[in-house]
Amino acid sequence: MNRIIAERDTGGLWTAWFDELPDEVQVGRSQGEAVRRLLYRTRDRRIPAKDIWIDPAACRDGHLEFVVVTEEKKDPCPDCNGSGQYIGLTVIESCQTCQGSGVMS
Repeated sequence: MNRIIAERDTGGLWTAWFDELPDEVQVGRSQGEAVRRLLYRTRDRRIPAKDIWIDPAACRDGHLEFVVVTEEKKDPCPDCNGSGQYIGLTVIESCQTCQGSGVMS
């Protein structure tokens, strides 16, 4: 889900949806309200938005497109299972594979 499309209908209301999920539509009195509702209603089913900006090349009267920038979810380190620590028999230290971050870069 990296693009939000918002369109104004003949009654003046705005609808917003993700280009990959056209069935998940939210309505508002302004484009901002419709987009906010869409982001709020889908917050538990998507990666959180890091930034949102408008794509001026794709916009025209009554039609706006927004690009949603997300942080990609990184895979947990296979050696420490995401803990960031190596636990040996007599020592606990930072995982050498991921340098203690718990994720693969």
